[in-house]
Amino acid sequence: MKKYLAMSLSIGIVAGLWFFTASKLNLMPWPAYIGWSVFFWEGANFEAVKRGFPAIVLGAVLGFITFYCIGLLPDLNTVNLIFASLMVCLLAFTMAFAQNIKIFQVASATFIGASHYFALRGHAVYLDDPLMAFLTAAFVTSIGLILGVISVWLGGVINKTVVKYEDY
Repeated sequence: MKKYLAMSLSIGIVAGLWFFTASKLNLMPWPAYIGWSVFFWEGANFEAVKRGFPAIVLGAVLGFITFYCIGLLPDLNTVNLIFASLMVCLLAFTMAFAQNIKIFQVASATFIGASHYFALRGHAVYLDDPLMAFLTAAFVTSIGLILGVISVWLGGVINKTVVKYEDY
């Protein structure tokens, strides 16, 4: 139980502080939590930030472009639905293939950035504001990477001063 106590306390504290801060700034807090998971999935270190950030931003950019192109269609009749499906196909291919480029090697983060853009554009707050949806998808999601750094640091402080688990 002691093994995960300091990190669990740290994550709980940072998550609550982020929720409060994001709410006060009128930001949607949830994308950062998912960006935070990228940090831990990629190794919970500064390298995880360096790998995750470009991929998240690329995903948001590609989501923005895809959403824009699909938005040019007057309606989604069968012919236009086929075109929209091909656009999504191209988006998915591009995101997966981009992992061949070193700075975009985290394909899951790229998909997260694009998914956040699509989800945000469907949210009432962002329906008519594609730029804010992009900024939220790219940068609020990436704040999660920084929250990860903070939570690891704070977990170390809590462990050293309170929990004192030796193998931390």
